[in-house]
Amino acid sequence: MRDDVELFATDQKARAFADTTISVDQTVDADHGRVATRRVTVIHGVAWVQEGHQWPALKGYVIADATREMGPKTERETRFYVTSSPLPADKLGPIVRA
Repeated sequence: MRDDVELFATDQKARAFADTTISVDQTVDADHGRVATRRVTVIHGVAWVQEGHQWPALKGYVIADATREMGPKTERETRFYVTSSPLPADKLGPIVRA
């Protein structure tokens, strides 16, 4: 299932999520000479994976993109999650981060 979610999310991201319903939230924090940008995208249309993997409570996928800038150095990380919550990105972002 993880491979299917990552493949679907990466494909949708490359096509600006044209084929699905999403919610997005972004936060920027700056302290101690570091700027951290976090972008959370929740894909709400998950029926095809839900059927293929018999996960009836599945409500969405969460893509958490983080960028940390520390002077000339930039680090990027993307994490994928599944959720049984119907909450939008602005509510799920803090939950994922915690």
